[in-house]
Amino acid sequence: MDQLEKYIRQNRHRLDRELPPENVKRNLFSEEPKSGWLRRFQLAAAVALIGVSVFGILYIQSHQNGKNNMAQLPAEIEEAEVYYASLISLKSSEIKEIAKEFPEVSADFNAELDTLDNLYGQLRMDFRKNSQEGLVADEMIRNLQLRVEVLNKQLDLLNQLKNYKNENDK
Repeated sequence: MDQLEKYIRQNRHRLDRELPPENVKRNLFSEEPKSGWLRRFQLAAAVALIGVSVFGILYIQSHQNGKNNMAQLPAEIEEAEVYYASLISLKSSEIKEIAKEFPEVSADFNAELDTLDNLYGQLRMDFRKNSQEGLVADEMIRNLQLRVEVLNKQLDLLNQLKNYKNENDK
């Protein structure tokens, strides 16, 4: 890099007044479609960022109002919820991208996720009522882990189906 910096400093006056060739400008500002993995990564990152942002806003509002149930949860569960919510959001966005090709496969997994979501809501209510908070807290975290496992299995299955389809299309 030292040679590059030296060259730039020595020729700065010439570099500043000359314009790059037209094809360089055209390549910089062209709207070429991005590769599949890059687009999926960007989509997943955007969804994860939105998910974490929404969760953060809801979290802040719940503490300001003092009305939401989250204010009663210990910090370790709140941290686990944030962590797993971002993981779940990321995996869900990856799955949505692939699942467009295999909608029939997603129904079973979605039903299982709905069941886990309902169970988690019940665990949250039990946490407030139960004297064995540690046991309920462990079950809440385990529920979040199960959701991520279900999403991982769904993603693996969809990737296998996609690979099988691609091999048969050749």
